[in-house]
Amino acid sequence: MDSMNIVKRLAATGTTKKDIQNALARKLNEGESAMFNRYKKEPVSGKDRVKKHRESNRIIELPPVEDMARRLEMEADPQKWLMHYMAAAYPAPFSNGHIDLIKNTIHAAETGEGTAVAQPRGEGKTTVLRGVNVYIVVKKLVKFPVLVGWKLGDASNAIKRWLHMLTNSPEFAADYPDYCAPFLHSTHKTALGNFTWDESVPEFGGLPCGALVETIDKVITLPNSMGAVAARSVQGDAKGLQAQMVDGSIIRPDFLLFDDAQNPRHADKPNFVDQTVDIIENIFMGMAGPQKRIVSAFAFTIEAENDVGCHFYNRRDFTGSKVSRIQIWPDGSTGGTWESKKACKIRPLWEEWRNIYLDDGQEAANKFFKSRQKKMTGKMETSWIHRFDKNRDVCDIDAAMHDWYKLGEDIFSRAQQNNPITRGVDLYTLTPAIVRTRVMDRLQNTLPDSTEIVVAATDLNPSYGFTSVIAGFNKSQSCAIGYYGIFDEKPIPISNNASDRQKHQAIYNALTILGKRIASHQCKPTCWIIDGGGAQSKPVRQFARNAQELIGIRVIVAYGRAGKAARMTSQHKRRIGEEWMECRNGLDAWLIWNADYWREVMQKSFTCETGAPGGTTLPESGNHRDFSEQICREKLKSKGLVGDRMIWIWDKQPGKNDYADSLNMAFVAASVVANIGTGGFIDDRPKRKTYTREQLRRR
Repeated sequence: MDSMNIVKRLAATGTTKKDIQNALARKLNEGESAMFNRYKKEPVSGKDRVKKHRESNRIIELPPVEDMARRLEMEADPQKWLMHYMAAAYPAPFSNGHIDLIKNTIHAAETGEGTAVAQPRGEGKTTVLRGVNVYIVVKKLVKFPVLVGWKLGDASNAIKRWLHMLTNSPEFAADYPDYCAPFLHSTHKTALGNFTWDESVPEFGGLPCGALVETIDKVITLPNSMGAVAARSVQGDAKGLQAQMVDGSIIRPDFLLFDDAQNPRHADKPNFVDQTVDIIENIFMGMAGPQKRIVSAFAFTIEAENDVGCHFYNRRDFTGSKVSRIQIWPDGSTGGTWESKKACKIRPLWEEWRNIYLDDGQEAANKFFKSRQKKMTGKMETSWIHRFDKNRDVCDIDAAMHDWYKLGEDIFSRAQQNNPITRGVDLYTLTPAIVRTRVMDRLQNTLPDSTEIVVAATDLNPSYGFTSVIAGFNKSQSCAIGYYGIFDEKPIPISNNASDRQKHQAIYNALTILGKRIASHQCKPTCWIIDGGGAQSKPVRQFARNAQELIGIRVIVAYGRAGKAARMTSQHKRRIGEEWMECRNGLDAWLIWNADYWREVMQKSFTCETGAPGGTTLPESGNHRDFSEQICREKLKSKGLVGDRMIWIWDKQPGKNDYADSLNMAFVAASVVANIGTGGFIDDRPKRKTYTREQLRRR
């Protein structure tokens, strides 16, 4: 090859003149220099190099499906599909409830019929719904499903789990590269918007991928106009939800999956249930648009009769099923709880087993159960044979019975059986003997380390004494009583012959003396709730205004209301909570609370197993006889709806119930001061809103 051609080729490749001269070992002649200048490659700027690099990174290759036969085989069996492509999410075989949920949800997607499935709490129905949500999209049964939960954080968690599947599941990426390819390169909104398919991709070569992740709106748009998935909360704004496809079309939701979409704290309140149902039917079920009928699938746990889940389960245009954790009890009976007959020979064995567990521990109880397993099991069947702790339980049978004893009949019948107890007359059994068994290994005037707030509560009876309770609560509403007693020192009791002014002065002075003792008590209460009802209202309010100066802690003046009087409405209302209402007028502040509601909450806390969430415990010192008798003095005979209100009917036995009234107020105070109610701790503090750069640019 002559020198002119050598110079021409090297110049075209970008080789510098100096490098060519070094290669030839001489300077270029005039003709060679002219040839170099004609064909030399212009230098590329740093900006151009960066641009070229970015453009090359925006081109996405689409790998072939690794095994199409396997993909089609898995799609033919939804359970196998979930277990294969989401193996880490399902460490155990599916339960009967899972199978019903999968089957009914897919049936709804295929036929357009609504469905509602009641499942025991704690079995992972949310995880199943998230997986089924993806399955019905890749199976092309629907194009835009929306998963709807109750909590606002549920939607964000769903988006994270779906992105994890699209980016971290080798099995899913191998068989569904058409869904995963863009997300494997990036999940950033801007980067995804710039991706284009490689020219070699059939049908879509050179075109934008169309994948998008909108974390603010909780929407993932899939590539090549294959659809989208989204998540929402019943408490959030769902109107106008849509997704733009890369082909220019705009799609709206065509399938809704509701995951426990109700507030469990208000599931038994008709007004709240009606409001939630209205939001679901009016807003969510109207998202499909004018030419599409949206389909809904509900997964829920029955919290109360006629709650939100029951509303849709009972609709004639819905199919569905209810699954109980214990499908058959040991004696062959069924229902929300085990109501064995007196002649049952199996029940005493379980009672003995439970006592062994409480006295001697898990290992001794397991040994007892194993030696009598066949006899104790009887006809018992559970809905999930894999639901037990292998490090603690023997099998699913004793694990279920552990929870039945620990949670108590009322909670277990709802949370695990989907069959709330409705006995009509005696709604729960509580006796002084049961109360006295709720003793923990701690001394009087001490509280557990888990205590979040300590409150004092006092019921006033000037004719014989001021009855007080000091109790600590943790975030699950477990109550630990540190102290209870009666203040009956001078100026108490107060003579009925005294003038109103003398009575008021005596009550004020007595509260000052008692208050200083309560404020300095070693349990260290942070607030003191006092009964303001009756003739003592005026001095109690006056004392509350001066409490910070006199004793150094907050005092809440409380008025219990029962029956039709327990309405949370007032022109002085400032804040409303769980069956209580804070009021203020000038310098006076007071609290109205539903005495019937909180008396039931308090009494039920003693029906829970010792140490269980929502339960109450006593210190080991003392026999607690008088205390326990007062707690049980009023017995709930029945309750039911009258119009839109719940009415309680109590059977009042002769004798005092001051300790019960004080403990009622302690539960109310924990809800008022620390947001610890029947649903546990609720963090309703306003959260600081954060903005992305994109949102700030829009503003």
